[in-house]
Amino acid sequence: MEQGEAISVQVTVVSDYVCPWCFIGLTRVEQLERDYDIEVEWAPYELRPNTPPEGIAFERLRGRPPYTDDYLVNIRVLADAAGIEMADRTLVPNSLPSLKAAEWAREKGVFSQLHRAMFKAYFEESRDIGDLDVLREIATGLGLDADDMVASVQSGRYDDRLEEKLEWSRVAGQGGVPRFVFKATYADGSTKRAGFAGAQDYVLFQQFMHKLGAKPRSSAGADPGER
Repeated sequence: MEQGEAISVQVTVVSDYVCPWCFIGLTRVEQLERDYDIEVEWAPYELRPNTPPEGIAFERLRGRPPYTDDYLVNIRVLADAAGIEMADRTLVPNSLPSLKAAEWAREKGVFSQLHRAMFKAYFEESRDIGDLDVLREIATGLGLDADDMVASVQSGRYDDRLEEKLEWSRVAGQGGVPRFVFKATYADGSTKRAGFAGAQDYVLFQQFMHKLGAKPRSSAGADPGER
């Protein structure tokens, strides 16, 4: 192994299901997983922690920073480029139920399926992912045990675990979300960390991987640091 080449890279992503940039960031991470051998951990975050259980009508926020017309157009353009068909949102849900459902999915080994489906349900279908009935429908559509998921969320089974993670992410996400934290490990046992916030162009992800000494899969093409 060449000196300086990472033997493993872990990427921790701080994100919330009601954050459009986090959905765009998910597509970047999915590409990164195709191009590199990495381990990804998704850290939950509450973008709007004071949102009431019934959510907030989107029209109440439209026009106010950051929800200006230019901002919303920019999101739609970047989402379209990422292959996301943004729906016209009518509500900003309380994301806490979806974050609890994600903890259930994590424990059951079905996190990746439910994770993407919740982003899709909200941003592409304008569904209220703060509503347990909607979450039940999403899980059922994926062939998951929806009754067990809802019962676990209602019982508070994952509340303490989630709060512990949120305490960390409140600090980690202060500079904005999604936040991507890269940790590379080398043959001598040393590690190196780096990171950035925002759904940046994919080339930036490649550049970070190159700086950390991560080699792309052979099918991924040339490393951006060699171009």
